[in-house]
Amino acid sequence: MKEPSPAASAAKLKKLSPLRPTLAIVLGSGFHHVLTELETLAEIPYEKLPGFPPVGVTGHAGRLLIGRIGGTEVILLSGRAHFYEGHPMAVVTFAVRTLAAYGIGDLLLTNAAGGVNTSFRAGDFMLITDHINLMGVNPLRGVVPDGLARFVDLTRTYDADLRRLLQLAARKCSIKLQRGVYLALSGPSFAVEVVSGQPTAVVVASKREQAAATTQRAFSSAYFRAYTHTDVIGVELGGALKNVMAVATGIAEGLGLGFNARAALVTRGLAEMTRLGSALGAEQSTFAGLAGLGDLVLTCTGSLSRNRAVGVELGKGRKLDDVLRDRETVAEGVVTAQSARALAAREGIEMPIVDTVNRVLFEGQPARSAIAALMTRELRAEVDR
Repeated sequence: MKEPSPAASAAKLKKLSPLRPTLAIVLGSGFHHVLTELETLAEIPYEKLPGFPPVGVTGHAGRLLIGRIGGTEVILLSGRAHFYEGHPMAVVTFAVRTLAAYGIGDLLLTNAAGGVNTSFRAGDFMLITDHINLMGVNPLRGVVPDGLARFVDLTRTYDADLRRLLQLAARKCSIKLQRGVYLALSGPSFAVEVVSGQPTAVVVASKREQAAATTQRAFSSAYFRAYTHTDVIGVELGGALKNVMAVATGIAEGLGLGFNARAALVTRGLAEMTRLGSALGAEQSTFAGLAGLGDLVLTCTGSLSRNRAVGVELGKGRKLDDVLRDRETVAEGVVTAQSARALAAREGIEMPIVDTVNRVLFEGQPARSAIAALMTRELRAEVDR
């Protein structure tokens, strides 16, 4: 069966409304109040558009809306798929490619993110002037969808005219608009501690050692120390999988279990992360470093950990929907648990902690019986042979 293409999705979209906007806005976390300004003429759930990925992050509705704001025709995307959920880039970019095939000429992207610029404050708006991609992946790689070019013109990615319009609009509305460069790094770090100037170490991963070294020099300071690494896959997996393990340690804490249980989950969780990483081409040693053990310990034990906090509430007996409804921040481990389980199944890798978290999150298994099942599995050697 042929996979849906952006062109096919765009063609269906054109049948659902006579309007032909040339402007689209992707609404990230915290921006969904914009919907109240829209004169809605059509509203389409993503599942009605072939190829659109499901939305798995709290606060992202998964709807495409067509209408007018202040007389201007516009498409609004309320929600999106995220790379950190485990989606490949072809899935993450599908909606934007659909907009291009539809005829959108101007695209405004919004999202909530942390920062290391000490002059910024929580809640500030930042106009992106450029980006540095140190994730080791590029959305232009892979199979090119029908009707789209592999190489696109990136000379006006952050269009100067649009930037000037945004600055004028911000001044008109008395909004302080910061400017800066968007960059992807891996932890371990809690943003609030970075902003307050507490000593922090992170890892910058890139296949291009010179690019990593340049970023390292730009970001390092007396309290923020960056290390470089060439194992992009290992750093990415460490940053994603530790969130699942943090949910597990939170569940144990919510059940009233002690430090022995936490130590066991952290240690065996690291073994599972390393096992999957090796199968996917990562270096085992990466998981003993900042992006592996360092990020894992921080997220599984820190009081600021969003994923651990979700696990604690689940361990106390609350339902997942109720826990997520009460939270303003995103716990990435909830969605990543599903992606990790699927990757493990694909690679034939045993990940019992990941399986346990999935059963508690999505299959209704009580937390206490899930931990008991984890402890009474068939006995084995600690080290894989």
